Amino acid sequence: MRIFLYRLGRVYLAVKNALVYLFCEKRRGIDFARMRRPYGAHSDSLWYETITARQIQSILRGYAGEEKRLLDVGCGKGYFIYCAKQAGFRFVDGVELNDGLYRVAQRNMRALHMKDVRLFLQDAANFAGLDGYDILYMFNPFGMLTMHRFARSVRESLARKPLRLVVIYAHPMQRGQWEALPEFRLKETRTVKRFPRNITVFYYESTCKIVDKSFRETLAGCLGEARQVTGGTGDGGASETKYTEQ
Repeated sequence: MRIFLYRLGRVYLAVKNALVYLFCEKRRGIDFARMRRPYGAHSDSLWYETITARQIQSILRGYAGEEKRLLDVGCGKGYFIYCAKQAGFRFVDGVELNDGLYRVAQRNMRALHMKDVRLFLQDAANFAGLDGYDILYMFNPFGMLTMHRFARSVRESLARKPLRLVVIYAHPMQRGQWEALPEFRLKETRTVKRFPRNITVFYYESTCKIVDKSFRETLAGCLGEARQVTGGTGDGGASETKYTEQ
């Protein structure tokens, strides 16, 4: 029965989002609502879907600020970026792996005349621009392997530039990886109402207990071995688009 209700809820969301696109978004030249499963079998990235503006406001409550810098990891079509700007963030960027979603996000940002939004077309685990962000937001963007690589990149960023970083992880299927990191502590959890299943959100805060030099040397050795094993897969560069109103 529970499985049936869950599948029924998924159908309801798909139909609802399609209607939102047809009657509310299409005439404005934007496309946030329609659900997609754009990632190939080679990737552990998951499908794209949105949550509502009210749900995003509940997730960000108490964390917004004009001077805070936020990165949406797996930004999809950019709806969370749009809502974060509405919530009071001045600096919001997004990184997305899928070229199709990235291009839709570009069009959405242009149509909405969003200021100072930077979009990066790249695997988040290889994203070299993590330094300086105050908040990283994720909605269950990928599976265990990519999450492990991304968490490692975050640790390296903190080692380079220690700061108070908050990781907001919605629907945290890989939360065990973050709870095992000595650089982070669980600050709070929230439950955001949603049909057919509520959204659980975990908030991790860096403790500034940055790893010592010996650990960094060991980590560097491990990274070198990993690159040899993978043959350097993954695009090291990123395509970036920035939108600024004149």
